[in-house]
Amino acid sequence: MSESQPHDTPHWVESILMSDAFWLLARILLMFVFWMTAVNWIMDFDQARGAAGAVGLAPEGVWGAVLIAFYLLCSAAVLFDRYMWLGAGAAVVF
Repeated sequence: MSESQPHDTPHWVESILMSDAFWLLARILLMFVFWMTAVNWIMDFDQARGAAGAVGLAPEGVWGAVLIAFYLLCSAAVLFDRYMWLGAGAAVVF
C-alpha cells in the first residue's frame, strides 16, 4: 500500500480550488440562509418580530430589527472577506 503524496490533487481540481471565483461562490452559498432570511424578514417584518418573541426577546420590534441587521452584517463580513472570521463565528454561535 503506497502512502499518498502531498501533490495527488489533479491540476484542474487545484486550479478550481485556488480560483477567486470559486471562493466567492462558496461564501455566497454558505451564507445564503442568513442573507435570504434577512431579506425575507425585511419584506415581512412580522416574521422577524415573531422570531424575536419566540426566544423571549422584548420588545419584539426592536429585536426583530437587530436580528435583521445581525444577519446582514454577518453575511456581509463573510461575503466581502472583511473580518470573515468574526462574521462566520457570530453566525455559527447564533
